[in-house]
Amino acid sequence: NLIVGKEMSVRSNFGCALHYYEQGILFIGNGVWIDDGVISNHQLCLDLYEGASNASLAMRNHKLVDYYTSVIFQNVRFERSIPAWIILMTSLESFGKHKEIVDKGIRLIRRLNIDVPPSPPGPRELVESMAATTRLASGFRVEQIRKVQSRGRHVRNVFQLFIRTIVATFSLSSPYLPCLSFVMMQYSLQNEFYGIETSVAFANFAYFNIVMKQDYIGGQHWATVAL
Repeated sequence: NLIVGKEMSVRSNFGCALHYYEQGILFIGNGVWIDDGVISNHQLCLDLYEGASNASLAMRNHKLVDYYTSVIFQNVRFERSIPAWIILMTSLESFGKHKEIVDKGIRLIRRLNIDVPPSPPGPRELVESMAATTRLASGFRVEQIRKVQSRGRHVRNVFQLFIRTIVATFSLSSPYLPCLSFVMMQYSLQNEFYGIETSVAFANFAYFNIVMKQDYIGGQHWATVAL
């Protein structure tokens, strides 16, 4: 059921995909989320519920997205639940629930022990955060940044979490926009990862160099890095 569900998703037949994911969930029955030491039902369940969540998202069925992701949150450790959180936040985005996305995103990022203020930062905090980012970035050459590769699926998931939250801040004109961009760029450099996900942070950093510091040369430099 899982294999066929994935095949149907690739073909964009999400209604059929959801049917097979749900049949797989029903088939597991009472063995759900149990690892018997031989076959990991836990991983199988996670794959089925993530598949069902994604198919429900494609069908714009928020109630099902909410249900399937909530089961994941209850049964897996936080780090492994991040893809499900991203699915839920994407679903909320389609309904214009930007404030809820930002609130959830900030809370989740803080759970990863990433230093984001619990309340919207003021001008002083933003200047300090930008200065810290500039100091960190000054230790990297453009060639170094561009050569850095992925550090694994978890790091990519964290960046997707950042992006979903940052996109929502645009709609709210939230002061968290520059703050999250700075923190995301710091996280990128600290974890030695650069990719299409992180280019958003570098582009925003270039923009805020111009807006906040009138530093056009610095803005041009970081825009080049982003590209």
